[in-house]
Amino acid sequence: MPRVIQNNQNCEAKSKTSHKSLFNLHFALRRGPGKYSSDPYSNRRILRIPQRNGVGYIAKQKYARISGSFSLSILIILLTLAVCPVVPHSSSAEAANAPITSDVSLDMTTGYVSASVSVTPTDASGTFAKSEDTGKAKFAVKTNNYTGYTLQITAADDSGVLINASVPSSTLNSITTPISETIFDTATYNNKWGMIPNQYVISSGSNNVVVDNTTYQNFLPSPTTSGTLLNITEGPNKTSEDTYSTDISELVADNYDIGLGARIGYDKAAGNYTKTFQLVAVANPVSFTITFNQTTGDVSNLPSPLVPTSTTGTVTSITLPNTIPTRPGYTFKAWCEGTVGGTTENPATTCTGTEYTAGSTYNLDQTEGNIVALYAVWTANTVTFAIDSGVESIKVCIVSGDCTGGNLIGTITTTGGSVAGLVAGTTYYFYPTFTSGYYLNNWSNTGSSGNLTCEYYGTCSSELNPSFVMGDTNTTIAIASKSAPNIATVAAAGGNMQDVVSKADGGCPDTLNTTTSYALIDSRDNQTYYVAKLADGNCWMVQNLKLGKSMSTTDTLLLRNDESDVSSAGFTLSNKSSDGKMTGTSIVVDGESIPSQNNNSQFYCADSYGCYYNWYTATAGLGITYTSSGDVIGSSICPKGWTLPTQAEWITLATAYGGTEATAATNMLVSNPTTTTENTNGASRPGLLLSGWSNTVQGGVNAGVRGTYWSSTAYSTRGGSELAIYSAISFGWSNKCYGQSVRCILK
Repeated sequence: MPRVIQNNQNCEAKSKTSHKSLFNLHFALRRGPGKYSSDPYSNRRILRIPQRNGVGYIAKQKYARISGSFSLSILIILLTLAVCPVVPHSSSAEAANAPITSDVSLDMTTGYVSASVSVTPTDASGTFAKSEDTGKAKFAVKTNNYTGYTLQITAADDSGVLINASVPSSTLNSITTPISETIFDTATYNNKWGMIPNQYVISSGSNNVVVDNTTYQNFLPSPTTSGTLLNITEGPNKTSEDTYSTDISELVADNYDIGLGARIGYDKAAGNYTKTFQLVAVANPVSFTITFNQTTGDVSNLPSPLVPTSTTGTVTSITLPNTIPTRPGYTFKAWCEGTVGGTTENPATTCTGTEYTAGSTYNLDQTEGNIVALYAVWTANTVTFAIDSGVESIKVCIVSGDCTGGNLIGTITTTGGSVAGLVAGTTYYFYPTFTSGYYLNNWSNTGSSGNLTCEYYGTCSSELNPSFVMGDTNTTIAIASKSAPNIATVAAAGGNMQDVVSKADGGCPDTLNTTTSYALIDSRDNQTYYVAKLADGNCWMVQNLKLGKSMSTTDTLLLRNDESDVSSAGFTLSNKSSDGKMTGTSIVVDGESIPSQNNNSQFYCADSYGCYYNWYTATAGLGITYTSSGDVIGSSICPKGWTLPTQAEWITLATAYGGTEATAATNMLVSNPTTTTENTNGASRPGLLLSGWSNTVQGGVNAGVRGTYWSSTAYSTRGGSELAIYSAISFGWSNKCYGQSVRCILK
């Protein structure tokens, strides 16, 4: 049951400026049994009942009138429904979602009504009578509620007894089904009664139909405590000019009356039979249809429209769905009631009106139809760069190799700057510039697909434009710079070869031909190498590569691109030979049997000369696909930041060490090639060795007589270019399956 409160004469009436919703209830009170004012609104009292927590109160007043020792107490209860605050949907930010006074009202002249019928038996078979006009219960209802009201009549109990006011022991029982007057006026219905409302509601299928009963063709059984529907209106009352108004006093009321019909025999006392009914008028649920719309773009996961799910009770607010729509490249911000706008690239990013977040409350207005379209508002996904002090700026572009004009999306110059409007699934490139003395150490991205990490030991020029694929959410890319030490600094700290920056950053000491060289550790297998800046101005290893020397013949070593000069796929070093032989198939070329190329990683290590690697291994598996003379391979088994020298770089180095090929050979060998196997004395000469080579027959062919070193330059389908050193320097090619020495040059 609804909570009942007594009328409080000190209840403070709130003004519109108080922003409290008031429900105005107006009742004209019945003066006594069968006695009504000629003006149904005379003797009107107004109750103002403030809302509490959005739940309405029902006010009830009890009035009693006693007439003689058999008088019946007539209760008059003021009954209605209070409504929750109504919120205007204003474009003003100040007014948005703020409650105001509601003008919605429901007027009813009384909550309890009594009807009577005077009947005297005059016929042996029984006598039928129905209420005169003065005995009918009369009342009126009017409302300015947009969806009207529902009127119901109920009884205090389910017994359905009609009582003789003068002889209470003389009672009549109710009919059990609706019947016409013709049927009622038969002996079968002696000592029965029924009520005659001027209209009532019947169910027809899934619909309710209002029946006009003004001709009193039908008598209804007594209502029970569950009630009988008398009317369901579909809108507010109109004025005398047939128009609508929000002012309740200007509206023309719906008038109702309820009479009684009764038939008694001689066993019942004659007199005035009376029945008191309770009438309840309830405001119909507020009408609403709320749709959720996309404005543009590939939007999914839109909520379904909201419509009323119940035909009873008053709904003054609705909770919006928690469903979050999605759109590639954007993040949902809010639902907009108003006008949405943005740019061509980023539409629907602003709202002129009221914004509602998912799951928030939308307040309905009882004075309108609440046909509402809400539009999705978006925030364009952004990429934010977290950069350290060594990074000067970041450019974000839509193409690689050109970050000018329309290709430039935005530039970051602060530690937490961002670029907005990036479309999900699109590849973007960023161009970092660094403070002098710094370079890119690494970058990581935790919001998109693609290459998420990279590492580069060298300057960040146009050669390095890391790319990322924009995801469906905001992305943060962290860029870490690193101070660029020279080799002396790295070596003094016991550093790795992988920690050395490029030759353009002064990786080796500037002074040439000194007795100082630097020992660095290869982090892949902890082998130590001396490096020095040679006469050509480049930084070189001055010892042969010996990667894999500590491996057994069954071991494998995965070379990753964070430690080696290999592609992102990496390269596996394997197939270490125990006898120095390189496998391969012999083919006859110009009458000479020559081993063919071999597509397998093969190498052999000798204590005195380092290791010998076939072409496939020296180029980390990439060179085997190069067949045109002059092609340069972009990977090798050198440490990260170092690479296999090209044939041109070998020639430049040899030229720097002598005017003739013989002089160059002398100056490029170790200082004492007959006794020294490694260049460990710190000299700035290349320190090449007469290490020989390996083939399919044996290892160490011509060791101590001739040395051969691979370059990264292809020669033909079966051959790779090389430097050969013996009594003179020469440049030619060797079969790709031969095992030869490797030196690395700093990139």
